[in-house]
Amino acid sequence: GLGLHGLWGWQTPDQLLLVGLSGGGGFALALATGAWLDRRLGGHTGDTYGATVEWTETLLLCLATLA
Repeated sequence: GLGLHGLWGWQTPDQLLLVGLSGGGGFALALATGAWLDRRLGGHTGDTYGATVEWTETLLLCLATLA
C-alpha cells in the first residue's frame, strides 16, 4: 500500500519555505488580480476568473524555477 510516512520526508526547511512563499504569493496575487478586475470591470465573468487562474499559475511556475 501507499504509506504516508514518506510524504513529508523529502522536504527540507528550505523547500517548505519555498512552498509557503509560493502558496502565499499565489494567494495574494489571486486576491489582488480579482480585486483589480472587479474595480476595473465592475464585476466578474468566466473570463476574469480564467485570467486570474492563468496569471496565478504563471507566477507559481516562475517561482518553481527557483527551487
